[in-house]
Amino acid sequence: MDRINGKTLIIYYNNFNTVMINTDGKIIINGNFIRSILNKSCIFYGSSLNGRLKGSKDLLKCRYKLPIIISESNRLIFFPVNKYFWINFNMIESFEKKENHTIITFKNGYKRSIFVSYRVVNNQMLKCSRLWLEYLERK
Repeated sequence: MDRINGKTLIIYYNNFNTVMINTDGKIIINGNFIRSILNKSCIFYGSSLNGRLKGSKDLLKCRYKLPIIISESNRLIFFPVNKYFWINFNMIESFEKKENHTIITFKNGYKRSIFVSYRVVNNQMLKCSRLWLEYLERK
């Protein structure tokens, strides 16, 4: 099973498979392995998913849809838009509001339409920015 790295754009579960979209392609794993991949990735870089979530909770003083810093040195920050869909904050170029969804454009030109409101994506982006700034201030 792969882990998240600097090339990972999105990781999500589509009711059948866990899909990791990277700058160089797609990895499909049969079953729901979102938490497992997130945890293994966090452990690879020195902590567990639960440790990262606790750190985010303490830094941000909030409890819902917490972004996590998977790797400080690689600036790998991922945020959930729901329980089964996580996005790499630092790979986002822009995001655009549409009628009933949001289009995210990544730095490599890949575009992804997600059925989440612009407000949710914007709030998550703001949380990621706050998380990184809080981390830097404590460093």
